[in-house]
Amino acid sequence: MPYRSNRRAFAGALAVVSTLLFAAPLHAQDNFPSRSLKIVVPATAGGTTDVVARTLAEKMSASMGQSVVIDNRLGANGIVAVKAVAGSPPDGYTMLLIHTAYTQNLALRSDQPYSLSEMIPLVLLGRSGTVLAVPSSLGVSTLKDFVEYVRARPGKLSYGSFGVASTAHIYGEMLSNVAKLQVTHVPYKGETAALNDVLSGQLAATWGSAGTFEPHVKAGKLKILAMTGPERMPQYADIPTFVEQGYPMFDLAGWNGVFVPRGTPPAVVDRLTAEVRKGLQSPEVTAKLVGFGFVPVGTQGRAFSQFLDADVAKWTAAAKANNIKAD
Repeated sequence: MPYRSNRRAFAGALAVVSTLLFAAPLHAQDNFPSRSLKIVVPATAGGTTDVVARTLAEKMSASMGQSVVIDNRLGANGIVAVKAVAGSPPDGYTMLLIHTAYTQNLALRSDQPYSLSEMIPLVLLGRSGTVLAVPSSLGVSTLKDFVEYVRARPGKLSYGSFGVASTAHIYGEMLSNVAKLQVTHVPYKGETAALNDVLSGQLAATWGSAGTFEPHVKAGKLKILAMTGPERMPQYADIPTFVEQGYPMFDLAGWNGVFVPRGTPPAVVDRLTAEVRKGLQSPEVTAKLVGFGFVPVGTQGRAFSQFLDADVAKWTAAAKANNIKAD
């Protein structure tokens, strides 16, 4: 009988411990969030992704009753930021807001620095085109003019991008390949730095967001020649696409979205998804996205996952066709 009594006592104790172990996380989820949250951003302060993240963070903070801070983690075309978030506790307190680099890294790098399965996609915030801009002093008005100008000066001109293996780098090499241009790629740590050198005349061209370049266009210092993507953006209807100017391979578009680490509890994922979508629907966040040349989307869950799989496939095809590698 003592053995049976001890066994019953052990079973009872185990049940109590199990209840305590499982009750704590559930209770924590019910009170989520109980402290400040963080959005990791692989961009410099003041850049497109950073500004969108900060505006979204303000809305989420007001709605959730907890501060949402921005953590700028630069390096390796977003890989540093992805790994930082993927390796953080899966409790919902650390999010990632990243752009197209997230899928491009998987398409361009043979080492596969991470996998899509390491993160849970919450919300696809918006999609956008990337523009090619030149200093007005260059004296060209169209993409055709620019191509002819560069061809006449083989090896003498440079274009800027916001990093090796970035969207801008890929587009730049694609154009050099299909248009048979001999132009040097100069990578920068952000689109603003490259823009400054274009405005000063040190670069013949650069790639970036229409919203960032627009003030300089209005000031007469910059000329936007074309935008990537399948069709013109409503807010920049005067900017022609590469596709309509004879470059169909530039139908690729950029995007940005929010993620959390794999293993984050479903209830927390649902709460954050709802909060991000709520923030996205606010006039302030929408205005920032539209101003930077994005079309707000709001796709979530499985549909967002399917979008990411398709995007990796598209960039992989583009990289192979143009022999672009990041390593």
